[in-house]
Amino acid sequence: MQNAQPGEPNADQIAYWNGPAAAPWVAHQARIDALHQEATRLLLDRAAPQPGEHVLDIGCGTGTTLLELAARVGPEGQVLGLDVSEPMLALARERIAAAGLSQVRVELADASAYGFAPGSFDLAFSRFGVMFFRDPV
Repeated sequence: MQNAQPGEPNADQIAYWNGPAAAPWVAHQARIDALHQEATRLLLDRAAPQPGEHVLDIGCGTGTTLLELAARVGPEGQVLGLDVSEPMLALARERIAAAGLSQVRVELADASAYGFAPGSFDLAFSRFGVMFFRDPV
């Protein structure tokens, strides 16, 4: 994933989020989360994940929305986070482990090129992911 080839979907974004953008975002995760706290709450409220649901978090980054989604779906639900940035996922994994969330997992993957089985999720959520797709629609 980190060595995406130029013809691959989102190759430029994959290179960027594993290169110059990753370290500052990881280093300032708490500040970034604070700046976007209200917008994140509004998005989550609007998405309205329910207990027991299976949720996909597209562009999960450092895990902030994963933690919130997990709280809303509860231990009987499942949350899968996808992101193209290994440095950001490393922090997400740490945060998931620290919170003891066995119903949350992350994968290094480009959601725009992922082979989802139909009906895999009750809800797809994205705070800062889809907008970076080559074709965000």
